Amino acid sequence: MASNSLTVTFLQSSSMTRRACILCLNFSEFTATRGSKDTVGQYESHTAFTLPGLYRVVHAINVFDPKFNIVSPGADMSIYFPYTEEKLRLTAFHSEIDELLYSGEYRMCVLKDRNKPIIFTMARLDRVKNITGLVEWYGKNTRLRELVNLVVVAGDRRKESKDLEEQAEMKKMNGELYRCIADAKGAFVQPAVYEVFGLTVFEAMTCGLPTFATCNGGPAEIIVHGKSGFHIDPYHGDHAAQLLVEFFEKSKVDPSHWDKFSQGGLKRIQEKDTLRKEKKKRRRKALKFLNKKGWHTGSLWNIENVWKAEQKREAEEKKLEELRKQILEERERHKFRLLQDKQERLDFLNDSGLAVGKGSNSDGAGFKALEAKSTDTAKALVALPSSSSSS
Repeated sequence: MASNSLTVTFLQSSSMTRRACILCLNFSEFTATRGSKDTVGQYESHTAFTLPGLYRVVHAINVFDPKFNIVSPGADMSIYFPYTEEKLRLTAFHSEIDELLYSGEYRMCVLKDRNKPIIFTMARLDRVKNITGLVEWYGKNTRLRELVNLVVVAGDRRKESKDLEEQAEMKKMNGELYRCIADAKGAFVQPAVYEVFGLTVFEAMTCGLPTFATCNGGPAEIIVHGKSGFHIDPYHGDHAAQLLVEFFEKSKVDPSHWDKFSQGGLKRIQEKDTLRKEKKKRRRKALKFLNKKGWHTGSLWNIENVWKAEQKREAEEKKLEELRKQILEERERHKFRLLQDKQERLDFLNDSGLAVGKGSNSDGAGFKALEAKSTDTAKALVALPSSSSSS
């Protein structure tokens, strides 16, 4: 029952992850992906897939679209380098790493048997990374627990230090931790339900650590199964655990078996790094060639035209802003003139006594004068007919 619920959880996580990826891939204008001359990149599996009990997708993305650009992965070689490079090893961290792994004074969980190899994993704690899945595989397989120890480095990246110097030291310590695991003849496991790039896989292999990584996503492009590492299916944890058991049993009997995959991983990384440098070199040459062409956006002629167009646009915007200010000032002056005219009319009415409810004096002489004037006018109009008849 627990296995079924775990499978459902995996499927739901994979569903949300794939839906988010598909939306981003279809709406993006430029997509960086991994791949090689033999594959079309890590998103090939997004073209058509089925999630049992959820839905089936028959055509999600077009992986042959020109917006997909293959970019080989890389790691900082000053931090991540083979464990055999003794002169470069950061030995200052060894005592601290030893304390973290084996000292129980201030730790709830420590390793008791120093002679056992170590299965190591490092990721943030979320469902997609499937750290709990690896712990379950380890806990259920008695033989795996007898052969190796399990070390998990996980947490919330939002709680990391903001100090740049401390971040740099933590990266160095991470690199040395990979190498210390390699000293113990251990292995790195990346059990994610889906992994976009798989930078930790690249780092572990760069340090000479045999690597087991998810077959879903970027790691499938980095590792050649059975030669430079192993692909594991996160939906079949029992099989993944048995693969680990077989590897460590063979390595226990024949130490060269462990060395074979350590060197295989290093060789694969060197091939990838050489390819990445060659692609970078070719890209640089291509850009240098294109920049000489007048039609290319990076040419001096186009850069000058763009600068002139920007200057012209800025001048036009400045002119428009000045016109807006003039229009606003003219409107303010017009409003002021209207208010001034209104005030003058009100002042005239008040001074003449024609304002409603107000006379020119307390006796209402102004109103009486108007009444008298209107009476005289009426009399004059009445008198006009008699004068005409007498003539």
